This record gives sequence, structure tokens and C-alpha cells, in this order.
Amino acid sequence: MERPDHQTRVAQKAVLFRDDGSILALRRSQTAPSRPLHWDLPGGDLDAGEDARAGMLREIQEETGLSIQDLSVLDVISGYNDRNELWITIGYTARAVTHDVVLSFEHDDFQWITPDAFQQREASPRNKQFVEAFGSLRKKRCSSVITYQDFECIDVRVGTIVAAEDFPEARKPAYKLTIDFGPEIGTKRSSVQITAHDTRAELIGKQVVAVVNFPPKQIGPVISEVLTLGLPDANGAVVLLAPTSSVPNGGRMF
Repeated sequence: MERPDHQTRVAQKAVLFRDDGSILALRRSQTAPSRPLHWDLPGGDLDAGEDARAGMLREIQEETGLSIQDLSVLDVISGYNDRNELWITIGYTARAVTHDVVLSFEHDDFQWITPDAFQQREASPRNKQFVEAFGSLRKKRCSSVITYQDFECIDVRVGTIVAAEDFPEARKPAYKLTIDFGPEIGTKRSSVQITAHDTRAELIGKQVVAVVNFPPKQIGPVISEVLTLGLPDANGAVVLLAPTSSVPNGGRMF
């Protein structure tokens, strides 16, 4: 059915996620022109003549202050509202590489929550649709069968901890580790939440395994260069993965 008198408006929203799968939810301020105190995703209207990708990056920076990677189109939603306006909303996903959120006047609170938790909040149907699509995409990716060639792309090496420092700026108790991976890779820094089982003194000289070919990750004031691997104990605290016998630093897991 044609609606010749309608206006067309384009908006954009982004599901910003962290490596643990949580997403950023923003609460609209009390003075918001629509849906005050409802939960929201970063984004807004696309300015006339503005490049879509540049507009999304602008909105993310204005509303969160975060740096992101891997901005990708997730879905597109269109439909009329009760004012006979045709809204076209482009949804994106992006990985947050910094985590110090700086809110604009449009929002008064934020939380990193699971996609399922977002669905329980008061939020617009289009935001919930984007989050549902993100959750489905993530589950599909994580449940897919991988090939041996996929496994070979993950570079997991063994190294020895040569320094361990407190990390008071971290959101959860953590240490800053310096790990020696041998002459090929050298020493790398890693932020790890392992204070429940290991003191700094106990960590020195301990061998651990880590993924060494992820991009560096900004964690507060620290650049974490490798992902040190561990397993949760019965209470969810991290226990470091380690070889049962001493092996040369830099050895690759296979």
C-alpha cells in the first residue's frame, strides 16, 4: 500500500559487545523526547548526506566515548510509525576495545549485560530485534563445527611469568603479568583475573599458556598483548592452565 504523504527517516543502532559476550545497554534520560528511562543501544538519526558508516562511528563516539573494531551490518528494519513516518533503521555489531564509557546528555546510566538480560528490560521493539539477531548470530558462530585448519589459526604458546604487578584500575581484581615466550615471540604483557588462587610471588617462574595472535586489547590504562588461558573452579574463580612438566618457552600447542 502506498503512502504518498509519508516522510522517510533513517536511523542507526549498534550492538557493542565485549569478548565475554556482554553488550552495552544505555538508559535514556528522564528528559528524552521519547521512551524516557527505557534501555537503548548506541545510535541515532543519520544526517542528510552523511556516509552511513561514518555516521554510526560518530554516534558511538558521541554517546559512549568508546573505541571499537569490526563494525559490521547486522540487520535492517523498516516500518511506519503512528505519525505516518517511514523509519529505516540499520543495525550494526562492533567489538568494544576500550571499556571506559562516557555518557552523553541523552543517557543517564549504562550496563554491560547479556543479550537475554536486555530482552527483559524496557526497550523499543527494534532494539530488542537487533539484540535478538546478535544473540542468534553469536550462538550460530560459536556452535559451528570448525576444521583442523581453523584450529591451526589459533597460536597458543607456553611462556614463563617473569613479573606480576597489582592492577588496581581493573574493574575486577587482577594482575598485570609479563610473560617470557622465548626468543621467537619475546616478552608480552597480559591482564588476568587470577587473584583468588595465586599471589604475585607464587606466579613468578610459573609456566602458563596463552593465545599470542589476538590483536592487543586496551584494558583501562594497560595494553594486554596476549590472552592467558584458564579454567573456572567450582566458584567461578580462574585457575591458570599450565603444563604438568617444564617445557621450553615458546612451544606451540598442537
